[in-house]
Amino acid sequence: MRKILIIPILLSLIILSSSVYSIGISPARIIIDFQSGLTDSYEYTVVNSEDKTIYGQVYVNGDLKDYITLYDSLVELSPGQSKTLKYDINLPQELEPGTHDTRIGIVETAGLEGNSGSTVGAVAGVELQLWIKVPYPGYYIAVSLGIPDVGVGETVPITLEINNLGQNDISSLSAAVDIYDSSNKLIKSFQTDARLVLSSKTETFLLEWVAPSIGVDTYKAVATINYDENIKTVETAFTVGELVVKINNITLNDIPAGAIGKAEINIENTYTKEVNGVWAELFVLKNGNKVSSFNTGSTSLASKRSGIIAGYIDTENMAVGEYNLKVVLHYEDKTAEKTKTFNIIAGSSNLSAWLSSGGFPWWLIIIILIVIIVVIIIIKKRKRYG
Repeated sequence: MRKILIIPILLSLIILSSSVYSIGISPARIIIDFQSGLTDSYEYTVVNSEDKTIYGQVYVNGDLKDYITLYDSLVELSPGQSKTLKYDINLPQELEPGTHDTRIGIVETAGLEGNSGSTVGAVAGVELQLWIKVPYPGYYIAVSLGIPDVGVGETVPITLEINNLGQNDISSLSAAVDIYDSSNKLIKSFQTDARLVLSSKTETFLLEWVAPSIGVDTYKAVATINYDENIKTVETAFTVGELVVKINNITLNDIPAGAIGKAEINIENTYTKEVNGVWAELFVLKNGNKVSSFNTGSTSLASKRSGIIAGYIDTENMAVGEYNLKVVLHYEDKTAEKTKTFNIIAGSSNLSAWLSSGGFPWWLIIIILIVIIVVIIIIKKRKRYG
């Protein structure tokens, strides 16, 4: 009987976890530059997206939770209602350099009599990110170099972002970006203009490489940043790829005569972008001659992802023996092929053939058997105890 209780418990957990998302909070993030001894008040908004009244508990967690004071710890929201709430920040005179991450969140409760404290242990609801950025002494920059994977002949966008996290303003900052192929041969170089970057500010350099002649390869970009007689280097890798969807393997068991067999074709998109409208023609061959053919449905494959497309082989009127399944995969204006050998074996009863061909999922049979066993146990216990 105890095991039976697991089902409603799991359902309750699912319901409770989904209810967290019935409350929204905005803005999603607030970034504040550190000021010694800062004292100020800020506002945020919570909204009920459900068609029922919701009670929420507001909490604060994170690095600087002891310096945050909430005006409201419990809130009631009518259907579709939004409320503006407030909190105070009272910062100390000094903090360690870096970005201090603190979260103000709200989680649904049963009513307004919930926990009146300002923290909620490990519970997490929808949250507002409150970042306090404390500058480093002197010069200090954070660099982000972003280059996406592209196809052959496409323009390569390069994004270089410089965030000045130091106390000092940077009077002159420029960067050189060098691109190397997999053999470490220099392919292309870029030089940016020089810019002023104030403390706590960000500068972004946008570059484009139109490179129709480069081949399929994994490339490395190295950015060297020069700023007020300081140097910092970062690097990243990116791929220039060719539109290829390949067949990794075909899974097909021997099929009892008269049954329907299932062929699972494992395909992989090696391209840098999603490929849509992928489908396959399946040909059943005997001694090189076509016996039957059919098409699968179409699917989409995300970049660098694998998937399964399935086809079903009707062996009615096919003789026992060895056959070949030829798969022709279609995508964009390209094709890929692979062949799999299989056997049609002496038939058994219709039910046995149907089950062995994958016509009925074994996991469902197991679930049905478990349910039957549980019912029998319950009936026996009821009879035993009258």
